[in-house]
Amino acid sequence: MVLPNISVSREHAIIRLNEHGSEVVDINSENGISVNNQKVKQKQLESKDEILIGNFSLIYLADQQEDKFYRGRAVVYLPSYDPKHAAPTQDITFKLSAKEAKALIKEKSLLNNGCILDDKGRKLYPEANPMTFGGKNAMVKTEGFMMTGVAATITWDGRRHIVEKHGFLTSLKINGEASKKSPLRDKDKIQVGRSNFRYIVTEN
Repeated sequence: MVLPNISVSREHAIIRLNEHGSEVVDINSENGISVNNQKVKQKQLESKDEILIGNFSLIYLADQQEDKFYRGRAVVYLPSYDPKHAAPTQDITFKLSAKEAKALIKEKSLLNNGCILDDKGRKLYPEANPMTFGGKNAMVKTEGFMMTGVAATITWDGRRHIVEKHGFLTSLKINGEASKKSPLRDKDKIQVGRSNFRYIVTEN
């Protein structure tokens, strides 16, 4: 599998079968690998483990019935990986410093594990996709005065999730304080109109 980025070595890691299932092994790469935010040289894999290789997050799924869904999405509907569109773009690997590697792990963890918890206990993962709140055509329905269109959005700015108010009549509060735009932090309370949510960073 070609992962075209200078953070990835030409021969970085392998996933192989053994008597216990599958394992991932670092093959002396420049920047190493992490599984579930822990640096490893070799790790037996369990379903839904997150493997960080350079700037790429890979999710390992087993072949049981429950593994056909990941974060509420049917895996069968995800686009297939096409190596023709992932040609290598570099001759050498850029070596990350320990500080840069730690920052990358933190960023990927936040991107993949930052989620919105609604009042029914459902976890909604925006990841790098815009998530809209409001009335008609919004992804997450909210209650409130004149809640007819998109009232607020959550987006990823490359480092963190940002919530932003839309519309003059929209009410957006973060931890009880009125806000137009705010970066989200773990356990922040979000109120859009009369609907309440919480931003949390899950373990996996």
